[in-house]
Amino acid sequence: MLTLTITSPVGCTDEVQDLLINDPAVSSVAVIRGASVKPAGDVVTADVAREGANDTIRALIGTGVHREGTIHIDDAATWVSANAYQVDNEMPGDGVDAVVW
Repeated sequence: MLTLTITSPVGCTDEVQDLLINDPAVSSVAVIRGASVKPAGDVVTADVAREGANDTIRALIGTGVHREGTIHIDDAATWVSANAYQVDNEMPGDGVDAVVW
C-alpha cells in the first residue's frame, strides 16, 4: 500500500478528487480544502494499492496537478483498514513485486 499526498491548486482539486474516488486501486481519499500554502490550494491524500499505483499516478499527471502542485508518494509500512485490504487483494499481481515508476 502507498500513500499519496497531493498539493493541489484549487482549480485541479475537484478533478483529482473525482479521479481518486473512482479509481479501483484507491481505498481511501481525504481532501483538506485550503490546507496548502504553496501552491495556494488544497491537500489531497489517498491510499493506493501498489499494484495499481502506476496507473493512478499516470492519471494524476494527466490532470496537470504536478505543474503547480506536487504528487508525493510514500510507502505505507503498516496499515489497518479492511477496505484497503480488500482493494489490495482485488488488484492483479502481488504488491511485493510491484514496481512503481
